[in-house]
Formats: sequence, structure tokens, C-alpha cells
Amino acid sequence: KLKEVKKLINDTITETKRISNNLMPIVLEDFGLVATLELFCEQNSRNTNADIIFQHFGIARRFDHQIERALYRIAQESLHNSIKYAAASEINVQLLQKEDSLRLMIEDDGKGFEKKKILGSTGTKQKGNGLRNMKERIALLNGTFDIDTSIGGGTVITVVISLKNQSTDEQN
Repeated sequence: KLKEVKKLINDTITETKRISNNLMPIVLEDFGLVATLELFCEQNSRNTNADIIFQHFGIARRFDHQIERALYRIAQESLHNSIKYAAASEINVQLLQKEDSLRLMIEDDGKGFEKKKILGSTGTKQKGNGLRNMKERIALLNGTFDIDTSIGGGTVITVVISLKNQSTDEQN
């Protein structure tokens, strides 16, 4: 029984560390969004049946902490949804910086869903909290959030944030 209790305690500690790291990974604070997304996609690809590919283009600097946290959370929620609900086998995550904007795109080959059923006909009524939270995070940054999906056709989530008037991370 002692061995069982010890194993249970070790498992609990491991899970608590994992949850804590997912809430605010140290890599995000220390190394930024690109390093965090690379690591996050790599770990999820190893721990699931999905092939997760991360690519980034034109990223030349760190971004405001709010931007980095919001995009990390959106990637985190999107990958979770793609794996758990869409049963995706391939997920592509792209981060692209153009002169005045930052674009995050998550595309999967999963089941897709009826947009109206989840989002409602106006796009505001939502069945779950995940999509609403993603939209609200981006709205707070005056960005755009778009979902392109269809039954059997996978899902593409695109987020665009203007970098005009956004401060960079002063710690870099």
C-alpha cells in the first residue's frame, strides 16, 4: 500500500507541474512565443496521435506580454480542440509577422463542425467557452478572429493582431 500511495503522490506532483506549466510556461516568459509554440507543438505531437507542425516566418522580435500570452492560449485551446473533439491527425500551426501585423493560423484535418450550431447565426451565441474565450482575448487586443470550418473539411482558425501602437517586450 505504501508503494501505491507513493506512486499516487508522484503522479499527482507530475500532473500538478504539467498543469502549472500549461497555465504559464516559463519558456514563454524567458524565451518568447516562437520557442514556446515550438516546444508546445513538439510535446503535443509526441504525446498524441496527431502530427503537429509548427512554422514561423518573419519573426524578428519579442512582442508585448499580452500578445504573447493571448496567442499562446489560443494555440493551446485550438490544439486541444483539434485533438480532442476533431480527432485531427495533422495540425499545422503558423505564426507570421508582416510589417504591421502578426498572424496565427491553426489548421487541422479533423471532423470540422457546423459553425452556426456552435457560434449561432450571428456568430455571438456560443455553445462552449473555448471559442468565446479565444474571441474575447483577441478583441481585447483589437485583433480579428476567424473560423473557417465545415463538416468533414477540417478547421482553420486565423487570428490577426495589428502591431501598430503595440509595445515590444522591453526585456529583450
